[in-house]
Amino acid sequence: MHETIITNSGLLLPALASGYLLSGLARWINKWFKQYTGMVLALLPLGLFIYFGTLLPGVAAGELFGVEVNWVPSLDVNLSFVVDGWGLFMALIVCGMGTLVFVYAGSYLKGHREIGRFYTFLLMFMASMLVVVLSNNIFLMFIGWELTSISSFF
Repeated sequence: MHETIITNSGLLLPALASGYLLSGLARWINKWFKQYTGMVLALLPLGLFIYFGTLLPGVAAGELFGVEVNWVPSLDVNLSFVVDGWGLFMALIVCGMGTLVFVYAGSYLKGHREIGRFYTFLLMFMASMLVVVLSNNIFLMFIGWELTSISSFF
């Protein structure tokens, strides 16, 4: 029987939370940077793309990276994320496309009065997609899936 070894990745949880944190600040960032907001916000998915890219050699060698935090211990529900081959592939696509969308949207929607709101929900969508592709339990994947639906709606 093959035993899977998961290397604890201390930066994985902050990386996943960063999109949600920045989404809360997107409107204020838009007030400060105006037409350059798309470029400024594109730095987050670009940074996440680079971070996930650093995991590529380990994952290619068969190593799994993950983190698990007790969330609702009485129900045995944890925040559990694992970066494996498919998850890493999808995370790189989400972050790479996210970078391009922020850069493009900044110029395409320049001057739109609700662009700050758009950035807020775009960041939430990207962060939720990362939760979906890296979650290690069905409950967490369902939450990420629903958050993508909500952010897409708004």
